Amino acid sequence: MAKSRQLKRKKKLIKPILFLLVILLMVIGSLYTLKTIFLFKGIETLLRIVCALIVINICALLVLINYMMFFKKKEKVFYILLAITFIYTSSIMLVSYKFHSMYGKLDNITEDGNKSYHSASLVVKKDSSYEDIDDILNKKIGIISDENSIDGYNIPHQIIDEYKISSKNIRKYDDYYSMIDDLLNDKVDALFLPSRYSIMLSSTEGYEDLESTTKIIYTKETEVVLEDIKTEQVDITEPFTILIMGVDTTGSGLTSSFNGDALMLMTFNPNTLNATILSIPRDAYMPISCMNNKSNKITNAGWYGESCIIKSLENYFDLKIDYYYKVNFKAVVDLVNALDGVEVDVPYSFCEQNSERRWGKKTVFVDAGKQTLNGEQALAFARHRKITNYMINYCGPKYTSNGNYWNDYTRGQNQQIIIKAILKKLMEKATSFTVIEDLLDTLSNNVKTNMSVDTLLSLYNLGKDILAKSSDSDQVLNMQRLYLNTYDERVYWSGCGNENGVYVGGIYNQSYKAVMEAMEINLEKKNPKIIKTFSFSIEDKYEEPVIGKGLTGSKTIKVMPSLIGQTESYARNWASKNNINLVVKYVDPKVGQVAGTVVNQSVHILTDLKYINNTVTIDVVGSTYIPPEIIDPPTPDEPTEENPEENPEENPEENPEENPEENPEEIPTI
Repeated sequence: MAKSRQLKRKKKLIKPILFLLVILLMVIGSLYTLKTIFLFKGIETLLRIVCALIVINICALLVLINYMMFFKKKEKVFYILLAITFIYTSSIMLVSYKFHSMYGKLDNITEDGNKSYHSASLVVKKDSSYEDIDDILNKKIGIISDENSIDGYNIPHQIIDEYKISSKNIRKYDDYYSMIDDLLNDKVDALFLPSRYSIMLSSTEGYEDLESTTKIIYTKETEVVLEDIKTEQVDITEPFTILIMGVDTTGSGLTSSFNGDALMLMTFNPNTLNATILSIPRDAYMPISCMNNKSNKITNAGWYGESCIIKSLENYFDLKIDYYYKVNFKAVVDLVNALDGVEVDVPYSFCEQNSERRWGKKTVFVDAGKQTLNGEQALAFARHRKITNYMINYCGPKYTSNGNYWNDYTRGQNQQIIIKAILKKLMEKATSFTVIEDLLDTLSNNVKTNMSVDTLLSLYNLGKDILAKSSDSDQVLNMQRLYLNTYDERVYWSGCGNENGVYVGGIYNQSYKAVMEAMEINLEKKNPKIIKTFSFSIEDKYEEPVIGKGLTGSKTIKVMPSLIGQTESYARNWASKNNINLVVKYVDPKVGQVAGTVVNQSVHILTDLKYINNTVTIDVVGSTYIPPEIIDPPTPDEPTEENPEENPEENPEENPEENPEENPEEIPTI
């Protein structure tokens, strides 16, 4: 009897315990769902409010019904209702978890405050016996002298302090090129360099193959807080600018030091749904903010991180960059594959290395024509800019006979084409929850931006407006392509690694002005010009206009010429035309020098005249002339001092036996 009563009591406890557990779970699930709903600020506000009210009402209704059934004797109905409540609660929690996870991935895309990750490595020659940092503690080690360089100076000094490396063993340099030259010539044993040095310097003449001549034996990575990485946010309903920075790497993830090889500056006007997109040539020559505003290739600004590129471009284009996206090139492969490819009309056939920089069986081949490119093909199209001997020998003439496309400017246009193709496919696929999840998985580890999550979410409404107002599916939004027209120039600066200077792209002023005007109009800083006349012929093939392309004007770079060998009057005339203060020093002539000739100059040839303090000193040969000593060549019949034996008769002393009659005193008597 006692056992029977105990079982009845336990049975009675099951019902209230299940009731309390299910109701508690439903309340928690409903609160979690409400929190998730209100995370997505700005997206379908009315719909979110309606969903929140539905969740609250269903929760209240189920609690009430379950409470009423609890006191009814219809236990079967009660347990069925509990099961329905449990299934409902589990479902809304699962959906909420999915959305919460998506929000977390969006949050991972945003920069973590002002934190930035940097890495420095200890580098030695490939064929050296050094394998670990302990092997070089007492050896000569090179380091950059620039105290603003996190990867080149600050982190290396952390390593120096940590391993107690003597300052006597440290040799400072003003540039990376001289450091590497001394390492390869055995003048130092090791170097402190940014970990991605081989990629950073690979585009500089003479330093393309550092991976095969050097190796890393130690690496230190650290987290750095930068004061100026964040930029002020703006209302997404106003015109804004975005800088897209491609980070060229063979692996996943992002780094703070990189080459600015793929820079695209976009402006967007949400009122007109018009965008401009400008690919900035990697060799574009402009003032670099973190190099004391001295002009250099914009790609080299990436060595100091995204903040250096942003400030440099802001100063050069006289605009504020509101947002930036830093994208790992490898992410393009995954992103395009997640979209099941993108449609592109490829203008020429080509071959290119794959995303891991591998050739052979991994070589990517793309034929000309309209087609759907997969991830590897899309990345190859965005990367391709020059031909190599390997391509010629391996790929064949079909893929290497389009020389007019091999340049950085075509690559920039190709990148714009890929961006447009991706945006178009994104608009088509954005309705698929699974695709959105895959995209966020790809982007979360390979994209960083200074956009807040709320700003990222507000892009949803913008995209919805674009789709609603776009009548042509092929023209998702009006994207105007811009083009900076440049000219070839060679410029020398200390540490460029080449006495004959390095190639840079000078920007034509008319092209620059046209690009600037287009961006200012789209940002509503300037009113557009009204076109009053228009001509059209159906026989003319329509080509999308590219603003800035083909425009020239005056050149913006003036470099120091070689005055050596020129006359003093020539040098004075050049200085007068260029407003240069010419200091002339007269020197004593040397053999063969002509009076009035320049024999030395204080400024290295090809130096940018902006950085010479407006003064050039030259050495000019004085008025006294010393002709070179002239030695007449001997005639064939004349003897020479070097070959006296050729005429022994004129040297009887050296050959007395051959001319005894001319030396009778030396003839013995019998």
